[in-house]
Amino acid sequence: MNTLHWMILKIFGIIFLITLLFFILILELVDIFANIWHYMDNEVSLGDILLVVVYYLPKCISYAVPISMLFAISFTMGTLYANNELIAIFNSGISLLKLVTPFLVLGLIASIGVFFFEDQIVMETVKAKRELEQVLLKRQTATYNRSNFSFRNEETRTVYKVDFYDDANQTMKGILLVQKDENKNFKLSIKAVKAEWNGEHWVLHNCQLYSWNQTGDLIVVKNQLQYDATDMQQEPKTFRESGAEIAEMSFITAADWIEDLKKAGLPYVKALTDFYNKFSYALRTLIVVILASSIGGAFKKNILLMSLLSSLIASVIFFVFQMVTNTMAQNGFLPPFAGAFVPFFVFVIIGFILFKRTRT
Repeated sequence: MNTLHWMILKIFGIIFLITLLFFILILELVDIFANIWHYMDNEVSLGDILLVVVYYLPKCISYAVPISMLFAISFTMGTLYANNELIAIFNSGISLLKLVTPFLVLGLIASIGVFFFEDQIVMETVKAKRELEQVLLKRQTATYNRSNFSFRNEETRTVYKVDFYDDANQTMKGILLVQKDENKNFKLSIKAVKAEWNGEHWVLHNCQLYSWNQTGDLIVVKNQLQYDATDMQQEPKTFRESGAEIAEMSFITAADWIEDLKKAGLPYVKALTDFYNKFSYALRTLIVVILASSIGGAFKKNILLMSLLSSLIASVIFFVFQMVTNTMAQNGFLPPFAGAFVPFFVFVIIGFILFKRTRT
């Protein structure tokens, strides 16, 4: 890295820190004023409000990093143009891509950092903030109960139907179990009023057991107060109503949960799309850097204003595009991986096309 790169990084670094603090402050104030009347109605103390602010701070940092980098790069490029320094730089044979290489490296590092920051810190503080607000504002606690669903165990050729899953008590009600043999003939069926998780497998209560022989004749019907379903080893979290829960899981936990959904034959496309979004959302910082850097060399007048405005518009288009592809993936019109990453690859290509076409 040469003296020129250190010079532009110095300009960038000062503006980045200022804008980062500014946007964090704005986000915190928006969150406070959005709930101010609720705080007053519930007589929430200043100390508790400040605790909410502290819990929300990591998420504010995560939100503020991309927009701060966009503004800082646009300002840096605009300043160089305004002082005619960029003309001298380009006339010396340095291309725009080579000039902004430190920004691209910073963008990649920031994306990786944001991913692990979100995964290890933001996830926990957002959860703590939500739980604290539920207590302070007397909001109803979210539940993960689930009604009327089915799942299967491919290894034992068993299909299960459940009327209701109670997440708080880790119990099920209205269970129907149907098992087939290797020839796909009925082997066993169980109707149970209730099932409880014992830490290793599910225990069925108040059961009716139906058994068939190899010719398909029903040979046994009996009642049983308790039946240990040792093959039914899916953990209770597998059956939770998913909601926004992927956002509150580490990527390792989320991957295990999705694998459990697949094994149980439960819907997993939305969860898998959200899982990939954990990675693609972290890359939004790199996309913003690429757009701001490439667009920064496209104007000759009103450089700061036009660069900032164009970068903002391009970033908004990227986020809207990502929302559309996510929705399509969640509804089965695109593979989950494509729904999460197509916008990223498209805008990377657009960014480097702009680098090539920008006159220097």
